[in-house]
Amino acid sequence: MANVTYDIMWREAMMELLDQLEAENPEDPTLAPKDLSEWACIYIKYLQIMRKLETSYDQMVHPQKRQDMRKALEACIGRMLEIRHWMVKLNRGLDFINLDDILVDLKLGPEVLEVPVPKYFIEDRAKELDDRDKFLEALIEKYNVKGPASSPIIRIGAPLGEEEAIMMIQKNERGRQARERGRVAAIAKRQRQIEDRRPRDAKRDPQTSEQKNLMRRKRVQLEHVREYDEAIVSLKGKVRELEGQDMRETIQDKVNAWFVEKRNPQTGEYPDFPEATDGGSRVILNPPPPSLAVILEDVGDGKGKGKDPKKDVAKKKDPKRDGKKDKKDDVPAETERIGAVFIPAIEAAVQEFVAKWQDRDETGNFHQKYDPELVKDELRPIVFEEIRLQVDDEMRVLLQNLKDLVEAERAAKLGKKGKKKKKKGKKKGKKKGKGKKGKKKKDPTADRSIESLFAELVSNGILQQCPHVHVRDYLGSSSFMAATLEKANIIPDPSMAQVRQALTEYCILPLGSQFIHERAPYIKSLLLYGAEKTGKTLMAQAIANLSGANFFDISPRNTDGKYPGKNVAMMIHMVFKVARTMAPSVVYIDEAEKVFLTDKKKLREFGSQEPFSRIKKELLKEAKGLAPGERVLVLGNSREPYLCVKKDERAFMGFWSKHIFMPLPDYASRRVVWPGLFERHQGRLSYEFDLSTLAHISDGYSAGQLDMVVHSLLTKRRIERLRIAPVDIPEVLQWMCKVEPISKEIDEALRRFMDKTPAMSVLKGGGKPGSAGKKGGKKKGGGKKKK
Repeated sequence: MANVTYDIMWREAMMELLDQLEAENPEDPTLAPKDLSEWACIYIKYLQIMRKLETSYDQMVHPQKRQDMRKALEACIGRMLEIRHWMVKLNRGLDFINLDDILVDLKLGPEVLEVPVPKYFIEDRAKELDDRDKFLEALIEKYNVKGPASSPIIRIGAPLGEEEAIMMIQKNERGRQARERGRVAAIAKRQRQIEDRRPRDAKRDPQTSEQKNLMRRKRVQLEHVREYDEAIVSLKGKVRELEGQDMRETIQDKVNAWFVEKRNPQTGEYPDFPEATDGGSRVILNPPPPSLAVILEDVGDGKGKGKDPKKDVAKKKDPKRDGKKDKKDDVPAETERIGAVFIPAIEAAVQEFVAKWQDRDETGNFHQKYDPELVKDELRPIVFEEIRLQVDDEMRVLLQNLKDLVEAERAAKLGKKGKKKKKKGKKKGKKKGKGKKGKKKKDPTADRSIESLFAELVSNGILQQCPHVHVRDYLGSSSFMAATLEKANIIPDPSMAQVRQALTEYCILPLGSQFIHERAPYIKSLLLYGAEKTGKTLMAQAIANLSGANFFDISPRNTDGKYPGKNVAMMIHMVFKVARTMAPSVVYIDEAEKVFLTDKKKLREFGSQEPFSRIKKELLKEAKGLAPGERVLVLGNSREPYLCVKKDERAFMGFWSKHIFMPLPDYASRRVVWPGLFERHQGRLSYEFDLSTLAHISDGYSAGQLDMVVHSLLTKRRIERLRIAPVDIPEVLQWMCKVEPISKEIDEALRRFMDKTPAMSVLKGGGKPGSAGKKGGKKKGGGKKKK
C-alpha cells in the first residue's frame, strides 16, 4: 500500500474519534448512552478505530506523524478499557459480556471483537528486548539452568518380545529400502518436470509482493527515525543560535519588570525570587490564575458589606434549607458514572491533528521524511526552558546584589551594620529545613546492583526465558448462543474467544504502555482457573511475551528447596524489586491455591521440602505495595481452586482482582481447535475428513489433551505419509482412547468454586453459572454432556 493509504486511514480514525466523543456527550443529555447495549455499540466502534490506528501507526514512515498517532492510539485504547470496565459493571459484574445479538443488529461478524495487540509494544523496544534476551541466554548457559519441559506425548505400553522385535525390525528395514528406492525415483521424476516446466515469476505473486512491501516500509521507517533523531540535535543548535538571544532578553525584561513592580516603595526592599521547586521564573512569566477563594473574597469585599451577618447565620441554621441541600447533594453520590480520564487525551490528539496535519500541504514530501519547521516548533519550548534556567541563576545573583546594596544604604543611613538580620534570616532558614523524617522500609539488597539480583534469580530458575507464543495460539471460537441463553436466565460458560479478549484487555494492553497503565482501571492481580490442560500456562506466557515483560516463576514447586526458612522473604523482595525496576513484569504462580492453604495435613501430602504456603505472608505484603504505573502483574494459575475452604477460601478469593474461568472447548471451538492443532504440528486434515463427527466425539476433552493426541499421532514418519494416507477418525480415536477426559466431579467442583466468585455470589438468586442444558435451568455445564 502507498503512504496516502495510511494517511487516509489515520484521517478517518481521527474523525471517527471526534464522532465518538459527540455520541458519548451529546448536547441533549437524554440522548446520552445509558444501558449496556448502547455502551456496547460505542465499545465496538472504539475497537474498530483502534484497529485502524494500530495498522496505520505500524506502517506509517513519517516519524512526526507516528508520534502524534501514538498519542491518539494510546488514548483510544485507554478509553476503550474504561468503557469495557463500565460495561462489566452494567453486566452485573460479569467479566464476559455476550454481544451476539448486537453484532447481528450491526451486521458484523464475531471477528470484530478480537482485540489486536499493538506491535509497537515489542518493536519500539526491539533493541532493549534483544539485549535482555542475550543477557538472559548467557546467564542460562553459564548456570546450566534447565528449560521448560516439552509438550508430552502419549506413551505406548510394554516392550515387544525378542522374536517379535526382530520380525518388526526386518519388516521396517524392507520398508525403508523400498521407500528409499521410491524417494530416488520421485526425485528424478520431479527433476525432469522442473526442467520441462517454465519457472514461476515470483514478482507476480501478490502475497509475496505484499510481504516484501511491508518489510521495505519497516526499513524505511527505521531510516527516517534515524534521520529525525540526527536532525533534532542539529536543529536544536540552530534554534539556540538564531533565537536564543531574543528568548534571553524577553525573560530578563519580564523578570526586571517584576522586580520593579514587587519592590516595596517605602523600604525599597526587593522581593524573594521564586524557588526552583516552585517553578522559578515560570511563575513570573506565566502567573497562575487567582484561586476561587480569592475571587469570592474580592467580590465579598465589594458587594457584601451591607449584608446582615445574623441573616446569614439564620440561613445556615434553617433545617428546611439544609434538608433540601442534603437531598440534592445525595443524588449525584448515588449515581455512579463512567470514568473520563482519557477523554482529554483524545480531545488533545484530535486538536493536534486538526492544527498540524489536516490541511497541511505535503506535495513536496513524497518520501514522508521529517518536516524541519515542525521540528523547530517542537524544539523552541525545550530551548526556551534551558535558557530560562540559565537566566534564573543569573537573576538570583543579581537580586542578591541588589538586596545587599539596599541593606548597605539602610545601614549607612542608620549608622549600623546589617549583618545581624542576615544571620537571623539564616537561622530561620535552618529551622524551616528541620522536620521529622518518615520511616522508610529498609532494603536488604541496597548494596547490590540490579544486574547481580537479576543473575541470581536466573541461576535459581525463578526468572525464566518466556517462549514466543501468541494469544492466537489459544485456539477457539466465539459462542453464537450465549445472548439467547442469558435471555432465558441462564449464564453460559465463556467462550475461548472471550477469554482471549478479556486477557488482552485486562493484562497485555495495560502492561505494554506506561501511559495506559497509569490511568486505566487498575488490575493488580489476576487468577486463571480451570481444569487440567485448558491453556492457563500458555496464556500466562503469551501475556508476558506480547507485552515484552519479564517472567518470574515463584510457583511453590519451582521454588521448593530454594531460599529455605526465613530466606524466603529475601527471595520475594528480590523478585518484586527486579520486577519494578525492569518493568513490565509478570510474577507467575502455578498451583496458586496451595499458597493459601493453612491445613498442615494437606500441605504434607504434596511431598515438598518446604511448605507451599511459605511465600504467602511476603507475597501479600509486596502485592499490597503495588501501584498504578509500576507495570507489575501478579498472575496465578489454579486447576484445583476448590481445595481452599472457609478462611483459606476467603483469603484466596480476596487476593485476586479478577477471576477468569478457562473453559473446556465447546462444539464451535472444537471445530476450530482440531484443524489448528494439525497445522501446528505440520499436518493437515483432508477436505473429506468428517470434522463435525470428531468435534462431537471429543466433547469433554480439554484443548491441551487434544494437542497431546495430535502431537502423538503426527510422528515424523506419519507426516511424510499424509499425502498417501490421510488421517481418518478411527486413527484419531486410537490415540484419544488413551487419554482420560475431564471427569464430571472435577467439572462440578470448578463450577461450585465459580459460584463463590464475587460477581457470581451476588447473582445467586438469578441464573447460575453454566446452568444450561437442564429443564428449569438447574443443570450446570452449558448444556454439555460429560463422558
